[in-house]
Amino acid sequence: MTYYFDALPYVSPSKTPEEMERHSKKKGFITAMQYAERIRVELGDVRPKWAKCPKCGTQFYVPVQKLVDVKISVRLVSLACSEKIKKIILVAGDKDLLPAVEVARDAGTIIRLAYAEIGHAQTSRDLIKACSEKHKLTEADIVPLKWVP
Repeated sequence: MTYYFDALPYVSPSKTPEEMERHSKKKGFITAMQYAERIRVELGDVRPKWAKCPKCGTQFYVPVQKLVDVKISVRLVSLACSEKIKKIILVAGDKDLLPAVEVARDAGTIIRLAYAEIGHAQTSRDLIKACSEKHKLTEADIVPLKWVP
């Protein structure tokens, strides 16, 4: 079984055309994934978090995923503790997953981390160290897999 965790993009109350298009495309992608065999989609939310520019004082929102890391962590620990599997391949980079990875590893499950360090995609050093096996993704691994609507 493959688990896919994500959240639909945030759409502001003004519903800009760009937001609506991004949301529609992602929803189409997720819907297609839900019809694929042996793939389970688990969704969180995206909520606005207000921020303030330190230079000019302008307020703006930053979309923030909620529940996605928690859902990944719960599933990771649940699978590891079920003792039905020996290895989990985790494609992630967020340090918030570290406690779940440590529990799964300590339960005897091999955690193979596939991670990226390309452009702005940086992976937690602590997460990399905690995983039993590591695979650093390269541009060649990622580019052919990009989803194009």
